[in-house]
Amino acid sequence: MSNQQQLSTIVDKLFNYKTDNYIFIYTPPKVGSTTLVSSLRLSLGAGFSVIHIHDETMLQVLTGITNVSINDIIKYLSDRGKTVYVIDVYRTPIERKMS
Repeated sequence: MSNQQQLSTIVDKLFNYKTDNYIFIYTPPKVGSTTLVSSLRLSLGAGFSVIHIHDETMLQVLTGITNVSINDIIKYLSDRGKTVYVIDVYRTPIERKMS
C-alpha cells in the first residue's frame, strides 16, 4: 500500500464524515483535553471533524497502520485544500499531579 493510500485509509478510519474543516486536539494525557473536545464537537456540529489524539502509538492502535505520523495526516489534509487546525494543551508536571 502506498503512503497516499495509507493516509487516505487513516483519514477514513479517524473521521466519521468528510468535511473541509478538521481539528486535531493533539495533547498528552491528563491535561483536560477531553472537556475541550466535547465542547468543540457540541458547538461546531457537522461543519468540523474533530479528532482527539495523544501520540503516534495511539494513532497506530486506532488505525492499525504503522509508519505514518500525525504530522503526515495534517499535511495530507492541508495539501488537499482542507482547513486544518491543531490545538495543543499542556499542563506543568505539578498541575498534572494535582489533577
